[in-house]
Amino acid sequence: NIEWIFPTEIWNKKIENYKSINKKLYKASMDLFNYDKKGREKSNYGGWHSDFLHNYENYITENFNGLIDIIYKILDDNKFGLDLKITDMWVNINNNGDYNLPHCHSNCNFSGCYYVKVPEDSGNMVFLEPYKWHNRNNSKMVEPDSTNFLEHSIILEEGMLYISRGFLPHKVNENLSKNERISIAF
Repeated sequence: NIEWIFPTEIWNKKIENYKSINKKLYKASMDLFNYDKKGREKSNYGGWHSDFLHNYENYITENFNGLIDIIYKILDDNKFGLDLKITDMWVNINNNGDYNLPHCHSNCNFSGCYYVKVPEDSGNMVFLEPYKWHNRNNSKMVEPDSTNFLEHSIILEEGMLYISRGFLPHKVNENLSKNERISIAF
């Protein structure tokens, strides 16, 4: 007998009016970068990670509230029954050769990422199997299938929003494009 337990969801949604939203978010992201070119080091290898956007309260109200409203609607539509709030939000800008190392946000119920700019060959988001991620050396799989694979790769698109459980490890592959990849994570 096989009993499946503890499935892990990844929600995704293509934002309807993403082109007009992304135009505004692109400008806002570049303005933040020009304001603080140093940024922060978190999971990024190379690239730029903004300070948390709540440190720019007026700026988030002017530029990111539309995206925040969409995120809350998705969470509400899925009837999580939790009083959810976005505690942190930041911008990632990855140029050629930059990527994000494997990490998780285990102190949160959910984490997510919205893609503002995704040039061709700018890398995929990869979700890692959470149990084996902690002990990869003991994973000796002969024939990987949907029940035992170690990674799930998603081809990124502009205007796509992804939400997953906070404990789910993920990374973003190296940007091989000559143009920057821009995302807003929360």
